[in-house]
Amino acid sequence: MSSWPQRRGGVGLFIAQGIVLDDGQRTPARLRDRAAVLMALLATEGPRHRQAVAALLWPDSPAPLARNNLRTLVHRLVRRHGEPLFSEGEMLALNQNVVQVHHETANELAERVVLLGADRCTLLPDVSLDVVEQTDSWLSSARTRHREAQLRLLTGAMAQAERLGNHPRWVALACAKVLLDQTSEAAYRELMQAHLANGDRGAALATYERCRATLSEALGVTPERQTQELHVQILKSMRCAEPCDTMSSPEDA
Repeated sequence: MSSWPQRRGGVGLFIAQGIVLDDGQRTPARLRDRAAVLMALLATEGPRHRQAVAALLWPDSPAPLARNNLRTLVHRLVRRHGEPLFSEGEMLALNQNVVQVHHETANELAERVVLLGADRCTLLPDVSLDVVEQTDSWLSSARTRHREAQLRLLTGAMAQAERLGNHPRWVALACAKVLLDQTSEAAYRELMQAHLANGDRGAALATYERCRATLSEALGVTPERQTQELHVQILKSMRCAEPCDTMSSPEDA
């Protein structure tokens, strides 16, 4: 797990790792189900009215019971860490003087995606609630926003790597982006270009073939003209790079 700057009495909240609370002293607590949803909700969307949070987590329960369930959940988390994790009052929020949310870097994300796969790098991958339509709807939307943010993070880091001429890092980031967005032709083209900049035409061609096969299997389509033109450009550059035997055979004396 990535480290976070230690602060006396502080608690680190790692959203990218599936919601982990770490006080730096005890064994980090990997939260599940409603506890994980609660922390992710407050960390990603900020303060929410307690009644709205209770209704989201227990939509099938009467309002008083839902509020009591939320109160119990909050108290359990506070007891577990011995810290005032939440604000007081009707607006429920993370106590910013205590809870430090860890924001994943592009390099950390790329390493996790390659190591664990895209499915394990979604928001709250281990959350398993009963069939609660309202909560599932929020979680689905939150996962979409989280994935979009991950792609923006990688895109920005890729642009920086390209500007700095750090081609291996560009390739690593582009590989992660393809894994996160496997039907995006733009992502495949970026990876092809990264491989070319890194001097690996073979890897660029292999990326095109992977793109073509994925699109055919997943969407039943062929690559766009722009992708095909880049493929042809790579093939031409490879042919031009091949040594040509232009020497004539010596004449017999």
